[in-house]
Amino acid sequence: GRQTLHFLPDVILIVDGKKVGALGYASIDMVIDQTNFIESEGVPRDAKVVGSTFRYVNKSGGPDRRFKDNPSIPIARYEELHLRSTTGLNELIQVSRIGAAASFVDAIRDAAERTAHVS
Repeated sequence: GRQTLHFLPDVILIVDGKKVGALGYASIDMVIDQTNFIESEGVPRDAKVVGSTFRYVNKSGGPDRRFKDNPSIPIARYEELHLRSTTGLNELIQVSRIGAAASFVDAIRDAAERTAHVS
């Protein structure tokens, strides 16, 4: 999207063109989910490959034999981190290393606790 998020020690700065806003960590709702993605351009080294498919698939799910060049394509599992707030933040971050999103969420929650005690 057009927005850029800058994670500072006490807030997230949201830059959208010439507009800038700040959002406290305590007001962010975070949800981690997993998704599978068909990777036609290559798989990141830290991603988990969970299966494969073909570029051209027939109705039964197998390779479509009408196509001479029909390579097998890996299916990788990624984590999705949804960041939302009641003030309009709605971002989805995909992470190739399973478990990395949980570390990020823990860091955000720690920042929220630290800034809550500073007032």
